[in-house]
Amino acid sequence: MNIEQAKQIPLESFLSRLGYEPSRRVRDQLWYSSPFRNESTPSFKICTSLNAWYDFGKGDGGDIIDFVKQLDQLSSVSEALARINVLFDATPLPV
Repeated sequence: MNIEQAKQIPLESFLSRLGYEPSRRVRDQLWYSSPFRNESTPSFKICTSLNAWYDFGKGDGGDIIDFVKQLDQLSSVSEALARINVLFDATPLPV
């Protein structure tokens, strides 16, 4: 999997595979309790039109690669891509 392929994966689907579901939906924004900490008020947002996230409690955001790097405390893009491939099983099925 390369960077462009990873960025095509909807963050909403990826988080769902990890067991996270939005607590509310407002137009193209999905609000979650942060996967980075315990919290009572959701402060983690995905903008589906941009396929990007922002964590208001952490003051940080980005794309799926940035998310996986932070979630799994990885230091490189290649490590994140390998983890995304494993977690999302993004390998195309033979036709």
